[in-house]
Amino acid sequence: MKPIKFICIAAAVALAGCLTGNMLDKALIKAAEELNKNCPFMVDSETRLDNAMALPDKKLVYFYTMVNYVKDEIDVDVFAESMTPTIINAVSTNTSMEFLRKQKVTFSYQYKDKNGEFFWTLDVTPDMYENHVPIPVFEEAAPAPDTTLTL
Repeated sequence: MKPIKFICIAAAVALAGCLTGNMLDKALIKAAEELNKNCPFMVDSETRLDNAMALPDKKLVYFYTMVNYVKDEIDVDVFAESMTPTIINAVSTNTSMEFLRKQKVTFSYQYKDKNGEFFWTLDVTPDMYENHVPIPVFEEAAPAPDTTLTL
């Protein structure tokens, strides 16, 4: 399976001080709503971003579908082995996610097959992206929809 490219939310929030937890949760809800205006969005020929959802306690969830596969055709261990470092690298290095990283947001990536059956989830926690050694990325990702967030 060829590498899957990712789409990220560009969350540029201009604030003088720190956000309270409630304000950040509201900002994440707004970011997810803006991203969802552009969904579903084909990230590559195999992967569709269906939608995003903000959850309490600084969690942003991305829901993806592998449009060419059913669950039984996917070796979840191989998928996880391939995707985990790629996703962590994307979260750790994408400049559009810098503000969210500074706020210690957890990013959840949930994957389902073409029939809607969930088969894999990865939660990228602050500990994972703060302690990550970046991997050079040579492929261009699909352009992200404009989801700039302002409060």
